[in-house]
Amino acid sequence: MRQGHFDKAREVYEKLILKDGENVVFRKRLSLLSEETTSTKRLKLLSRILRKVEERRDERKADK
Repeated sequence: MRQGHFDKAREVYEKLILKDGENVVFRKRLSLLSEETTSTKRLKLLSRILRKVEERRDERKADK
């Protein structure tokens, strides 16, 4: 989730909840990933921007 892989994080938390359905932390994080709040929209946007910056950096390194 911290790396901006929200869909993957959602899948992981869904699997974890299947194993430990009573875990409050897993449920809370899955809930956060499922909500479309201003904060999650910003996080998703920032993650996409960061990925693009990293891709450009890697392209520049490869060109050298």
